[in-house]
Amino acid sequence: MPEISVIIPTYNRADFLVEVLRALEKQTHPLHEIIVVDDGSTDDTRGRVMGFGGRVRYLHQENAGKSAALNAGLARCGGRYVWICDDDDLPVPEAAERLLAGLEASGACFSFGRYRRFRRDGGTGEPEVFDGGYWPELGANSLFLTLLEDFFLFQNAMLVRKEAYDAVGPFRTDLVRSQDYEMAIRLARRFQGVHVPEIVFLQRVHEGPRGPGQDRFSADRQVERWVLYDKVIFLELYETLALEEFTPDGVAQEPEPVRRRAALLQRACVVARKKLWTLALDDLDLAARAAHGYPLTPAEAGVCRRFLLSKYGCDELLVQSEIAGRLRALADESAQGAAIVATMAEPLLWRSRQAAAAGDVQASIGFLGLIFRLRGYRGSSEILWSAVQRRSPWNAAA
Repeated sequence: MPEISVIIPTYNRADFLVEVLRALEKQTHPLHEIIVVDDGSTDDTRGRVMGFGGRVRYLHQENAGKSAALNAGLARCGGRYVWICDDDDLPVPEAAERLLAGLEASGACFSFGRYRRFRRDGGTGEPEVFDGGYWPELGANSLFLTLLEDFFLFQNAMLVRKEAYDAVGPFRTDLVRSQDYEMAIRLARRFQGVHVPEIVFLQRVHEGPRGPGQDRFSADRQVERWVLYDKVIFLELYETLALEEFTPDGVAQEPEPVRRRAALLQRACVVARKKLWTLALDDLDLAARAAHGYPLTPAEAGVCRRFLLSKYGCDELLVQSEIAGRLRALADESAQGAAIVATMAEPLLWRSRQAAAAGDVQASIGFLGLIFRLRGYRGSSEILWSAVQRRSPWNAAA
């Protein structure tokens, strides 16, 4: 029987944790061990876990953060496969079975599945399951590059060979958030992963506090914190990854100048989606000057269309006029620059429609204005405003 070790780092979520443990006990594939690493909780976590008896191993440490808790669990687990579960999300009964089947059939080093979000009904306490949140178009690029653009490999949905974790090293303890993202990037850069196109866990939507004891924050600030720590990670990746590692799929047979241009566009896309626009704009300048005489390939056009489709949105373009200014200057400089910027601007119509549907007329009109500015349109904005009411090819882009 393949041995799966489950590691659950936890901090002050005793009630949620009990639900997780009960869900794990219902797995259709037997688990080798369940290890709860208590990161210095001040609630009754210890007592609640002890209520499960020998079925759950309990480790306690002084509050040091999620990464330290994960590293402690990895150092003590004995299974061939590692499944890290959060202390508030619920695995479906077939999760371990599905992830293991995909992993063993493929020979990959990790498998990953899909998820849905849920909340508890305030009256009945029953789970209300709704959408699955952000999910990229897998297959448009390599898994590694797709992951660089946005995080979607949640730990609850990943089963990893222990030897792979050993090879890439421990979780970074300097990251309070996004440590799972950084680890997934390391794994995907070095090893093959396999997609299991089935639901493996339910992600809880709740208003409880996040973060370790030394850096607690409210639920409404979690995107802000993700962006902050993503910037730390991607500033380092920008400096350490070779440009060739950003080469998108679909340009392998193109001349070297085109491959370089494509890599510059892909790197610019990645860091723009992390709000590192200074780096992105510098790469765009280089890309606009590269491979003249060669039109943008379909792969490059696809990269350009993804610049403004980050799950974090692109509202910074509405308030930081210097970004649009540099993009407009790039478009004015050459036909190639104009083609790059015009393609980048295509999803703004979808952004405008989304803002209008949410009742944010100011943002909707702002995105329309950006289309005019970036694509060099002249005339009444009523042309584009009427288009907001019509079907857009970007209505399912994010």
